[in-house]
Amino acid sequence: MDQALGVDYEPVSENDFATVFAFYAAATMPEMAQAASGNLQEAREKLQATYDPIATRFILVGGERVGIETSYPEGEDLWRLAHLHILPEHQRRGIGTRALEYVKIEAQIAQRHLIVNAPRDSHANQFLKFQGFVPCGHSVDEIQYRWDVEKFE
Repeated sequence: MDQALGVDYEPVSENDFATVFAFYAAATMPEMAQAASGNLQEAREKLQATYDPIATRFILVGGERVGIETSYPEGEDLWRLAHLHILPEHQRRGIGTRALEYVKIEAQIAQRHLIVNAPRDSHANQFLKFQGFVPCGHSVDEIQYRWDVEKFE
């Protein structure tokens, strides 16, 4: 638990998909709608295809679920941040920053560089750059960012 902001984490289970999707949709649908790709069923299918309850956790503040985070090792030297979504009414309070700091610590302990993809038209791009991520690739719809860890000797 992060005492300064009161951020804590709660594991999810296989049965929590509907709740996880509700958080995902609430956090991303305004931007998806603005980008004219706000198809709820398509978003549900995309999330369900990659849903990993072992790598996913709820983000809590004061015992209240305010977001979700999914991260895991990928390949030989990477740590993938697949999802970091904070409910709109809890955004801009430092919760995402604190959750991201926790993921960075996990990547450092594992001695893996952290990567994340963000939709091109998302506010996440500004957030990631502010957090020290640098663009390292792109597709038609997304920009990939990387945060390099300092390797321990």
